[in-house]
Amino acid sequence: MDELELQLPSPLAELDDERLAVRGVRLFLKRDDLIHPDLPGNKWRKLKYNLSDAQRMGSTQLLTFGGAYSNHIRAVAAAGYHFGFKTVGIIRGEEHLPLNESLQYAVDKGMTLTYLDRTSYRDKRNTDLLERLQSRFGEFYLIPEGGSNVQAVPGCRELVREIDVDFDVITCACGTGGTLAGAAAASRSCCVSIVSESNDSPSAHGRRLRWPWRARRRSRGIRAAGPAQLAGSLYRADHRETSTGWRRNLSVR
Repeated sequence: MDELELQLPSPLAELDDERLAVRGVRLFLKRDDLIHPDLPGNKWRKLKYNLSDAQRMGSTQLLTFGGAYSNHIRAVAAAGYHFGFKTVGIIRGEEHLPLNESLQYAVDKGMTLTYLDRTSYRDKRNTDLLERLQSRFGEFYLIPEGGSNVQAVPGCRELVREIDVDFDVITCACGTGGTLAGAAAASRSCCVSIVSESNDSPSAHGRRLRWPWRARRRSRGIRAAGPAQLAGSLYRADHRETSTGWRRNLSVR
């Protein structure tokens, strides 16, 4: 996993704002957008251990799901390009030509795109569907929509562990819950707040604050629906893997 020049740890920049200063508040921005132009933000964090797991298992092809404007689709395509995997993107909805910038980027990086109607897409975890995809594309290593699975958690956990200043609150966007789960796993006594439930519409991000959740040493259960609920299950699965050696096989063979 040393083929890319990654800016890690990512920079931690303090924002200068007199409105915060007069209240004694310091605000830092973790610049994960600078990790790599093709794998910015939490994308490298989520994919890092998925890629190493795929390599360990001898997989040569990655398959994943996403919407028409999915940054995750772009990132998996780029990861496949840089690390020598074939990639397949299962896109929600119908094909529209010409391709938008995100999907064209994925194709330019070598990704094969195919489309599922929205009803079928909602059932994307169905074993029959995965077997049909295997019959069509051959063996693949499955990365779920958004990249959020057990392998994503340790990578996102590293984000918090890179922060070398004392802090009380972490605020992060939450789409599929993987980054939140990693932040929760790394946190000990801080407040983790979640900004929005993102989707694939380019204008739908960061609309409102939802699901504030306090991470405590003795209780990290997340009692909310949607991505926060998934983050709780990812945290618990990661904890089981760490403590008992349990692993989930994500390769379809």
